[in-house]
Amino acid sequence: MRFLLVALLMVLAGQALAQPHEGMIAKSGLPVTIVETPEQSSHSSEREAASDKHDAVDLKAQERAADAAAESAASADRQEYLARWQLGLSAFGVVSLIVTIIYSIRATNAAVRSADLAERAIVAAEEMGHRELRAYVDVAESRFEGGPFDPLIVVSVKNFGQTPAKDLQVRTVFDVGREPLPEPVLPEAWRPATGIPLAPGNEWTFRYQYVVQRALDAEGGEPMARITGEVKYIDVTGEKRETHFRIRTAGHRLDENMVIFPDATGNHST
Repeated sequence: MRFLLVALLMVLAGQALAQPHEGMIAKSGLPVTIVETPEQSSHSSEREAASDKHDAVDLKAQERAADAAAESAASADRQEYLARWQLGLSAFGVVSLIVTIIYSIRATNAAVRSADLAERAIVAAEEMGHRELRAYVDVAESRFEGGPFDPLIVVSVKNFGQTPAKDLQVRTVFDVGREPLPEPVLPEAWRPATGIPLAPGNEWTFRYQYVVQRALDAEGGEPMARITGEVKYIDVTGEKRETHFRIRTAGHRLDENMVIFPDATGNHST
């Protein structure tokens, strides 16, 4: 108990001593200046210098970044400009290539047409040359000779061409009666057996005896005689040619109404 009282008195005494001191401090209005030591001042200067150096480095880095950005933008502009030029040149090149291809196709087509026309001209010239130089054998004349009741019918074939007709052969059939005569049947044999040449302008003549009484004795329409023939030969180009002819008469008296003329059918040549 005595110990507790002593402790209480000590506490109360400590509070009483502290209160006047705190009041003195609170009532004091004098400014307080904190004075740094030389070590603290040196440390602060070094810290400020380091901060300034860091700021300077940051500023230079920012300036370099800005310069790099500006250079990059300028480079991008140049690249875009060059890209546009390249695109324009590429487009021009494509257009030029297309135009070149078109003109090349036209030139090729023109060359093909020219070659085709030249070939046609050559073929036409060859054909014209063949037509002008080849032999043309055809009927040149048909006529009557002799008396009115038993005249001779004369038929001549002639080479109208400019070159000889080679290996020329002929076969004919002579029919007499009244109209209409049956279709003619040519003999199998050719005359001459080996063929002969017929020079340009030369003729080969055939004669047939027409006995008018045989036609009058037949039954049917008007009396008539008919000569049917075929000529074959080879021209200068080596091609085989043929001439077919059919000649008939009308009437029964040579001095009155008998005439001779080509039939309506059976006359053609190659």
